[in-house]
Amino acid sequence: MSNEKTNMKTVLFVVSIIILGGCAKNENNCSPSSQYFTFQTNKSMDTSAHEISVISGSSTVFKFQHNYEQCEGVVGAPVSREVYLEIPATQTNFQYANESLLQANVLVYLRAPINPSLRLTKVIQGTVQGTQVNASKWHITASLISGGETIIFNTDFTRIE
Repeated sequence: MSNEKTNMKTVLFVVSIIILGGCAKNENNCSPSSQYFTFQTNKSMDTSAHEISVISGSSTVFKFQHNYEQCEGVVGAPVSREVYLEIPATQTNFQYANESLLQANVLVYLRAPINPSLRLTKVIQGTVQGTQVNASKWHITASLISGGETIIFNTDFTRIE
């Protein structure tokens, strides 16, 4: 991806956050930000049409979703950032760094009212490692760099179906 496209993506992301941050904050018209850490088994990711869909497959797909604060009266749709990771279903632990993140298909997807071609980014900088705790839980630690932003988490992911 060209630097111009990456810079445009970063600018649009920041503008979206500023729009959301500019709303009047009170108990009656804003929903707080939220985060979800989930995974699905026997799945795969489809990135056609500049979107990410989780479909049937033979991998384990992890998803970290951060929903930004949404306030009534703000023009535009809710904004969220999603980080996806796909590993072979047979693995019980993994570790990827920098270019090897491509093997795990680490992607950042921005759900926002912006040009669809600017929503999806492959991550090739940073680290992610995980260990399966049991059939319904994985512990994952990550420090990923996407569009000049560092995304950090160290938490448990829960299985959904």
